[in-house]
Amino acid sequence: MTANLTEVGTRDPYRAGEVYASAAIGFDELERLVAAAAPDVPELTITPDVYGSTTEPGRVTALATVLGVDASLTFEPVVTDAGGLKFSVVSLNVFGVDIDVDDPAGGDDTDGAGGISALSLGTALEYFGLDKPEIEIGPEVLPEGLTLSQAYVARDGVRLTLSGSDVSLASW
Repeated sequence: MTANLTEVGTRDPYRAGEVYASAAIGFDELERLVAAAAPDVPELTITPDVYGSTTEPGRVTALATVLGVDASLTFEPVVTDAGGLKFSVVSLNVFGVDIDVDDPAGGDDTDGAGGISALSLGTALEYFGLDKPEIEIGPEVLPEGLTLSQAYVARDGVRLTLSGSDVSLASW
């Protein structure tokens, strides 16, 4: 984390007038945060898919083994209105079938020959222990007084930009 602080109090209650910070959540740590936020999701291995920038969020891919079969989720980081971090699913693959996130109904689950040709979005999400195409990490995990304003995928993890006024340093 890199932080710039102004008007820093050196006595209790240890507050800063303004804080601007940039930090990276490494991919290993991101796996732990996702597991804590969505405990029904199988163990994931998260890797970068498309690097982002300050203007584009980029994407990460999460690999899992679901019912003995390799599956994947691709999602992008989004800052929520409440100042938390949400990972919106943009694509899924279960049993080798790509699932259209933009078509919640999906198609028939079989191809008429006894195989799987398409899965509904809801069915595919169930394989990942999700009930909606997102995983949200609330703002309560941030130090009190800081607000998340930006998130994007970088080589070292998901880069975050945070800021705040009248921030309590005791919670850091």
